[in-house]
Amino acid sequence: MAIPGNVGNYNPSAKRGAFARSPVTPSSAKRGVFGASPSAAKKGIFAFTPGGGSSSGSAFAPKKTSFAPSPRQAEDYSMNLLQKRREQTRQDFFKGREDITPSRLDRRQIQADLMNQFRQTQMKPVAGATGLLQSVTPGGPTMADRSMELARMYGPTLSEIGSDIRYGAGQFMQGLAEKGTPLMNLLKSIYGGVQSFFTPNQGSGTMDQFSQFKQGLTNPQLAIFNYHINSGNSPDFARQMALMNKPLAYANGGIATLS
Repeated sequence: MAIPGNVGNYNPSAKRGAFARSPVTPSSAKRGVFGASPSAAKKGIFAFTPGGGSSSGSAFAPKKTSFAPSPRQAEDYSMNLLQKRREQTRQDFFKGREDITPSRLDRRQIQADLMNQFRQTQMKPVAGATGLLQSVTPGGPTMADRSMELARMYGPTLSEIGSDIRYGAGQFMQGLAEKGTPLMNLLKSIYGGVQSFFTPNQGSGTMDQFSQFKQGLTNPQLAIFNYHINSGNSPDFARQMALMNKPLAYANGGIATLS
């Protein structure tokens, strides 16, 4: 028997439709990318993922431990990398000089990077030659051309060149103060050789083994004594020659004057 007021059979699904609440599964409007899980805005390409990528192979899939650094942390990290790069440049191109400014360090590194890029992309090895390069484009710029161009763009300023000259002069004067001029070093060597010749080798002992033979000798006589000792003569012979004031060349054990 038909229910009054209804036409045909009663169908409850007619009231639910496509968007009616389902007691079993959420509706399609709730099951999409904005479903019960965190929103796409929190998980998608705007999420900070250290190192990028994911184990699932999706470039935009978030990691479980993803976090967003504060602006201050990001700034500190960038400055730390910059300082490390500058210090490496200081060692590579300026022998660790502490007077080189950060601006010059940055320009020198840019110059080196661009030169390497030019070498890798615009040059090729010369066939049949070792260590020679030529432009990939016939008649194109050479390494020397690019080097001069980059030097004009990023090279040292006049004040920086003056600083290099002052630094070099300071290093030169410091070297003179520590080692002396070549002429001074030569004179010192000659003097040291003469002095060592007239000074007998005392050996490793703390007492002078010739002290008894030197007793009573004046300084000129001691010089003669030392000369004959270093010439291989006996202490007795050296003392006799010192007492006689004979600094001539004598044979060991006998007299052989030069006259």
